[in-house]
Amino acid sequence: MRITDVDSLLKRLDRLERQQRRVKQFLTIALVFGVSAILVAAQSRFRSVIEAEEFVLKVGGEPRARLFQAPGGPTLALYDAAGKVGAKLEVGEVFSGITVGDGNVDRIHLALQPVGSTLVFFDNKGTPQVYLTGAQDGPTMLLSDATGHARFLSTK
Repeated sequence: MRITDVDSLLKRLDRLERQQRRVKQFLTIALVFGVSAILVAAQSRFRSVIEAEEFVLKVGGEPRARLFQAPGGPTLALYDAAGKVGAKLEVGEVFSGITVGDGNVDRIHLALQPVGSTLVFFDNKGTPQVYLTGAQDGPTMLLSDATGHARFLSTK
């Protein structure tokens, strides 16, 4: 590998890490505001506990957010204007994660598991391009080409 290829790869990885931090910040803020809005609305109107199988936030009759109990645990899904899932936060006993997509395919996936954490970046076709894993046995980075074939692997 040439020095220019490594420099280019490091710059690309740095850009992806910054993008991932911004996505996590956005989702955290959206989750806090969404849950806060539901709680404030519930307290101001009813002054009692509201229980439901799921909550759906609609704008113009179209769902924009949905808080529900999935088989794996509680899930918050945020929808784009076309009604497609743009981001999803899942919390479970075995798996928790954040998935961000463009409405058609997943673009970023952050998984938190007891054995470690994984961050995956996908291209616009949904093909995984970058895997970053932090596990008990050490970190792993895998870079793939547009067909999904591994091109670079770095482990502990």
